[in-house]
Amino acid sequence: MEWKSKLASLLLFVSIAYTLPAQTINRYIVFFKDKAGTSYSVSAPSQFLSEKAIVRRAKQGIMITEEDFPVNAAYINQVKATGAKTYFSSRWMNCVLVETSAAIIEQVRLLPTVSRIEFVAPNKKLSSARVKKERNIKETAIAAATISQLQQIGLTEMQADGYRGEGIHIAVFDSGFPGVNTASAFQHIFQEGRLIDSYDFITQSGNVFKYDEHGTEVLSVIGAYSENTFTGGAYKASFHLYVTEDVGSEYRVEEYNWLFAAERADSAGVDVI
Repeated sequence: MEWKSKLASLLLFVSIAYTLPAQTINRYIVFFKDKAGTSYSVSAPSQFLSEKAIVRRAKQGIMITEEDFPVNAAYINQVKATGAKTYFSSRWMNCVLVETSAAIIEQVRLLPTVSRIEFVAPNKKLSSARVKKERNIKETAIAAATISQLQQIGLTEMQADGYRGEGIHIAVFDSGFPGVNTASAFQHIFQEGRLIDSYDFITQSGNVFKYDEHGTEVLSVIGAYSENTFTGGAYKASFHLYVTEDVGSEYRVEEYNWLFAAERADSAGVDVI
């Protein structure tokens, strides 16, 4: 009878193996058909945009339209009710990012408010995700080299005329900003309260000072300052830092991460991305 026991165990294993793919958690974008029933109005933009964003729109001749309205909360709640976990939403594309199984996403597809669903990345990332350790960034700068680079694009003349980024809000989307919160060349930003906002769209974390150092390198070119050693191009600007690029993979979800960050930056009235 031992062979029967082994056969039963084998069948159980095969059964589990065939069941697992349906339970695998992946990432999807769920698009909605409309924004019916919204309580928002283009005549009251302060309900969904900051005052700075409204002023910038007026200055640049950008109309406020229904596309700027937030996604219908009732529609997102319907998706949640299926058991899918919802995360960031896009006003402009009227959609929401979800993490769920293939079985549940089919339930979502049947909702009357859903127009289509796009698979954007495999596996879990937004909930219970493994986070890379923070990296130590060494500070190195050669004054002559940085001055030469600024001169090549005319920034030394701009700074001499008093244009150093004052009053301008700049958003940087990248793969991480390790060391920005500790390196001395960035401390002037923190001391003067010019880090306005930051968010990690990769794992839904508020800590952007981790992951890959490319964002730190890019931000240093713009905003780092160390007297007689290093001068960033617009070091007096205010900054919004967002992690949108996952260096460990290449999936379409990163395009949506960029979109979510762009909408957050736009709502805050950022001048430059």
